[in-house]
Amino acid sequence: MKKIACIIALLIATIYMFGARKALIIGNSAYPDQALRNASNDARAMDNTLKKLGFLTTLVSNADQMTMEDAIYTFSEGIKANDEVLFYYSGHGANVDGDNYLIPVGKTITGEKELKYWAYNANLALEKLQAAETTIFILDACRNNPYKGVRSVNKGLATMQGKAGSQYLIFSTEIG
Repeated sequence: MKKIACIIALLIATIYMFGARKALIIGNSAYPDQALRNASNDARAMDNTLKKLGFLTTLVSNADQMTMEDAIYTFSEGIKANDEVLFYYSGHGANVDGDNYLIPVGKTITGEKELKYWAYNANLALEKLQAAETTIFILDACRNNPYKGVRSVNKGLATMQGKAGSQYLIFSTEIG
């Protein structure tokens, strides 16, 4: 968590800002089958840190599918071209065929095939934030497959490509 906070502080310090500083922070811990101890706590810590840095923050904890979709939609619709935005997700994540998915709470997903229907595509979230002058996109998600009995050739989250020069992507763990 300290490394991520230092990287964020460095990125923020180097960005010349005209618009508002806005952050959407999602921390999902209360999964029915595989609860996470620290995801919601990490989200609250990030929220506190970003507020101290002058961000207007929206904190969402233990979001089900609809809550995640609504939060990302509402946040992205409020972005202006000269804003600096930060998106932070802590919780389960998975990669299926090169697409990363942010897994909501409240539904038991039994396999990878269900992710595109019941989880949120991280590439879509990143794309929705392109309207901002600068985007910092942080995925603090485990890179292991959270589904028991499902064998996958996809190890960890997939590499993502942001808009050159304006989108910065940070993963909490390295590929594989």
